[in-house]
Amino acid sequence: MFFLYYYMLILLLGDFKNFTKSKLYKSLKNIKNINFTSNINLNYDCVLKWCDYVKNKLIYPEIPKNIKSNVKIINKDFISQDRYYLEPFHRKAFGYDLNIDPFTFTGTIFRKATSHDSKFLKLPENLDDDYHNKNGKPYYFIEKNGIRYMTFKGPIDKKDNNSVYQKCINREKGNGIFQDYRLTIINRKPFILLDMVHPDFIAHAVKKKTIIAKKPEDFFSSDYLNKLDVFLNLINLDYGDLDLVIDTEDNNTIYICDINNTPMCGGSTPQVWYKDCWDDYLKSLNNMINSN
Repeated sequence: MFFLYYYMLILLLGDFKNFTKSKLYKSLKNIKNINFTSNINLNYDCVLKWCDYVKNKLIYPEIPKNIKSNVKIINKDFISQDRYYLEPFHRKAFGYDLNIDPFTFTGTIFRKATSHDSKFLKLPENLDDDYHNKNGKPYYFIEKNGIRYMTFKGPIDKKDNNSVYQKCINREKGNGIFQDYRLTIINRKPFILLDMVHPDFIAHAVKKKTIIAKKPEDFFSSDYLNKLDVFLNLINLDYGDLDLVIDTEDNNTIYICDINNTPMCGGSTPQVWYKDCWDDYLKSLNNMINSN
């Protein structure tokens, strides 16, 4: 356990119950002398803007006018996980984006919800009537409560406004093994890159993944890290996870395909995710909540 030398109280703006399930909460609980409150009238030392769920919609709380003026507010100016909202910032920082126009794109397209509050896709009850069949049979990634993702050949003649359409990157390493990456952001800087290999097209559960932690400065070029710094400042992300895919068929182009400012643990614990860098991870979180 990592120790603080004084007592710290963190004010949580948002859904406290949801926060207690998160990777950040379960990580900070390993730093002694940290406590949390949702009571703005107490003498708190740091503020964390989380999220609220209103009628099953993910929203971010406004900063109260009576918040203390001399405290750090983590993710204060982060606005949205929506992939269309984030697209122009990605294009400005990197010069390209993963989103495509399904009416004109020729090739394999990956479809998912625009943000985390509408996970499942709207499709005909009879998939034989699905308009995505135009250029061949689609692939559907089916979960208990519905179809979460799909791939299909473009172009198509119709689209859903609650979905985002992206270039489908071939992540298969061979023999049904897939690879993707998760970059942890702490204090608006890349902390660690998790290189993840797993047997499923999409693997949410960490127990299915082989994870190797890599230092960002050893993996990325200095040019990419400079552009990443621009991107993080454009979207005002102090803390969160970036999901990355690398197009090995196109000069190893790196795409940020998802941003999560309220990451969970994937059915595991932070210790599993950060087993290779646990002490440094806790120190970085401690620095984040203590810096101005």
